[in-house]
Amino acid sequence: MPATGPPVLIYDGQCPFCRGTVSLLQAWERPGSLRYAPALSDEGRALLARHGLEAETLGAVVLIDGEDLWQASDAVWRAASRLRWPYKALMHVRWMPRALREWAYGLIARMRPRDDRSTGGG
Repeated sequence: MPATGPPVLIYDGQCPFCRGTVSLLQAWERPGSLRYAPALSDEGRALLARHGLEAETLGAVVLIDGEDLWQASDAVWRAASRLRWPYKALMHVRWMPRALREWAYGLIARMRPRDDRSTGGG
């Protein structure tokens, strides 16, 4: 059965950069247009499992909208499409070649710091 409600952005809750990015998205989003779940939270694990993914091996941000799932740079531009202007303009990165988007996403993902804080999951 398809999920109802806004899409869910699943992120690494052990990553300070990721948590900070989620805070910015919450400030910039159109009210009620996105939900957020750390990957290691109960909700994050359940949503990922429904799509055949495991939180412990997740290497990218995930956006789940009903039965649809996007990862990495595809998840980023789709989430950006739900922001208010002028931040919504970030969705235009989708017009960049996918290989370039994924390279940039991977570079940031490899350099992101992680910590051991108990934040409700990874």
